[in-house]
Amino acid sequence: MALIIILSVLNGFNQVAISLFNVFDAPFLIEATEGKTFRLKDFPEKEIKATEGITFFIPCAQENALVSYRDNQRIATLKGVGNGYEEMSGIENYICKGEYLLCDDGISFAVLGSEIDYSMGIALKTGNAPLKVYIPKRKQNFGLHAEEAFNTGALAPVGVFMVSGDIDDRYILTDINFVRSLLDYEKDEVTSVELGISPKIKNTDKLQQKIKNIVGDKFSVKNRLEQQALFHETVKFEKIAIYLIMSFIIFIAMFNIISSLSLLILDKKKDIKTLQSMGANKQFIHRIFLTEGMLISLIGAIIGLFLGGVVCWIQQQFGVISMGENFVVDAYPVKLKLLDFALVLFSVMIIGFISVGYTVKSRIRIH
Repeated sequence: MALIIILSVLNGFNQVAISLFNVFDAPFLIEATEGKTFRLKDFPEKEIKATEGITFFIPCAQENALVSYRDNQRIATLKGVGNGYEEMSGIENYICKGEYLLCDDGISFAVLGSEIDYSMGIALKTGNAPLKVYIPKRKQNFGLHAEEAFNTGALAPVGVFMVSGDIDDRYILTDINFVRSLLDYEKDEVTSVELGISPKIKNTDKLQQKIKNIVGDKFSVKNRLEQQALFHETVKFEKIAIYLIMSFIIFIAMFNIISSLSLLILDKKKDIKTLQSMGANKQFIHRIFLTEGMLISLIGAIIGLFLGGVVCWIQQQFGVISMGENFVVDAYPVKLKLLDFALVLFSVMIIGFISVGYTVKSRIRIH
């Protein structure tokens, strides 16, 4: 029961984290395999847009920058995006203050992560101090003055988003042309292209391979899992570690069965001798107690799986255990997986078989 609940909660948190990453991680991310940027004129843009299942083609220019607001300074990732980004990502659903607006009448705006907004004390009211951005120049040596080494721009903060701690503390969204101007990029130069896909597409692997064939070896095409490979590997190893720890606890709990079987064998000492006198061999008597011990393990496992499943279902439906305030979700997230049930049942039966087999063999040999 404990294993099912813990593994299901881990699945739930993993699902929540993935859904949050999906706001900033496009279904497919295309980057150059060599160098940091590429020109769209050297990219098969028309072929990609014409591919069945591709609904969004978003050019992006991203770079770390020094940002300052009044007396506060910090490093942030400036992400310039093209039109349609808000529709593809659904970022508008995560705006907690202000509005989503990147460019209007030639003026560039900034939509900030909530942690950046809080740490820098940014006010969104019209007419307030601008958010200044400093990025090192690409093709110029440093002069006597440090200011000469930077391209400088100003953004008007108009919105704040709240997605997750890591993202909120890192990203500032703005218009792609503003970032290009600061980085001295050409008009069609980008650091990446993000693709949105139709919800009707079920086989994303096949579509990904099709895009790889179009762009060739000069570009990499990553799905959401590959974009967050470290996160998924960490979650996987964390789940394995918890599973091993809980399995060890189950092994310790099996001493209850060992004790019960030992007492049962002692209590049935006369019955064992009677069976032996009737011609029953040691293997037959072993099977009797081994079957009983395995039945105890099996019934306990089934009851535990059932109770664990019921508890998780209740949490899924009603959110009984709350996460408290200021969390992405109101209640502990839970996701039941059939594989977890099979794995737990298999583990309990293996541990039970080893424990029961050793106990029966040693006790029957004595008596």
